[in-house]
Amino acid sequence: MKSDKKTYWSLNAIISVVVLAWFVLGALAYFIFGNWTDRGTFGDMFGSVNVLFSGLAFATVMYTIHLQKQDLNIQREVQQIQIQDMKMQAQATAKSAEQLEVQQRLMNYQISQDTVLKLIGVKQKMVQEFSWEVPTSGPSSNSYKMALGPEAMSACYISIKRKKGNVTDDKFFKQYFRIFFYTLQLINEADLTDKQKQILADILGIETSDKEIQIIYESHEKEQSKLFLLKHYGFYNQFKSFY
Repeated sequence: MKSDKKTYWSLNAIISVVVLAWFVLGALAYFIFGNWTDRGTFGDMFGSVNVLFSGLAFATVMYTIHLQKQDLNIQREVQQIQIQDMKMQAQATAKSAEQLEVQQRLMNYQISQDTVLKLIGVKQKMVQEFSWEVPTSGPSSNSYKMALGPEAMSACYISIKRKKGNVTDDKFFKQYFRIFFYTLQLINEADLTDKQKQILADILGIETSDKEIQIIYESHEKEQSKLFLLKHYGFYNQFKSFY
């Protein structure tokens, strides 16, 4: 701003000096010489002044071009600063987006974890409340007792297999399998990282007994999609530990 004011006053000073010199010379020629012929002769002596003023005019044009070039340089610097600001804003926006994505993933995991734990709770309650009569001393014994939980589940499974029945047609096991595979499918389709999915699957595996895994595998040995899920999330190793 100070530079612009300085340039403005310098230009005014130059113009003022030129106008004043022209006026002074004209006044001198008028008062010194008594007739117009002498005055014209005196004026012709200053023909070179026209060349001087032409040169001054050219210099003024060049100076103006120089000022315009400075203005363009300043505008270019301002544009570069604006571009840098835009880049910094873009980086800040990208960083904010990454943070939001991390928060969203964390929220998705918490929601999925809560859902999986609730489904596991339903499964566990179903198993714990299941009852089945089992012989007190052996398969041929006429004395029975009421078994509960995993023991009852295993006894029911053995009974169905001895009768050559289909375990998946049993009311209890049909509901049990539906809950288990729904939970596993929910984990597989959740918007989570592979590591987060495996953590949830491991929780499901911890809350599922070895006997349950054995029953699940043996009851779905011909269903490739379900076997794939079991193997993908490590239940196959748990099943193989029986043999």
